[in-house]
Amino acid sequence: MHFLLDKEKSTPLTTILKITENFLKAKIISNESDPFAIVLFNTAIKKNEMDLDGINDLTQMHLPNALSIKKLKDIYQKCNPDTNKDNYLKELNTIFPPNENINKNYLNNGLMESHCLLKNYDKKNYKKTIFLFTDDDNPFKSDLEEKNACLQTAKGLIEDDIYIEIFPMNFRDKFNLVIMIYIKKC
Repeated sequence: MHFLLDKEKSTPLTTILKITENFLKAKIISNESDPFAIVLFNTAIKKNEMDLDGINDLTQMHLPNALSIKKLKDIYQKCNPDTNKDNYLKELNTIFPPNENINKNYLNNGLMESHCLLKNYDKKNYKKTIFLFTDDDNPFKSDLEEKNACLQTAKGLIEDDIYIEIFPMNFRDKFNLVIMIYIKKC
């Protein structure tokens, strides 16, 4: 998610940051009572409620506000190749260090952490949705155990009326949604 996009002066990750910033701005106007959190998976930073490997809660669950938007905007400015040509990659790798354990995909841990945050949030009157931005259309490769664990977690999410919206972010190749849609429909 750190590679430079050819046609744009951004990376997939900075594109997601900008989308999230705009989403929060719209939320403040349309429905400011919907909480949000940003959970990163496949990261070297381990900072989350459940103490799971490869998971970083970039933000805690809270209502959208100007401070949240400013935080995202500041991160975007530091990590965007268009505004920080010389140091954007260093900033990306500092703020969002990739996981060195390339043989493990932490999608299941990310879903479990998201489930935990959504279930533990005090206010219950909001539509619970996980927006899953990913550039990997086959996160399990040949790891059947990890795939089954992730499918069980997805079933638990659905049973708790939590929706999963998938945003494919693969800019290099065609993105095969079959596996990701299967997770969503469990």
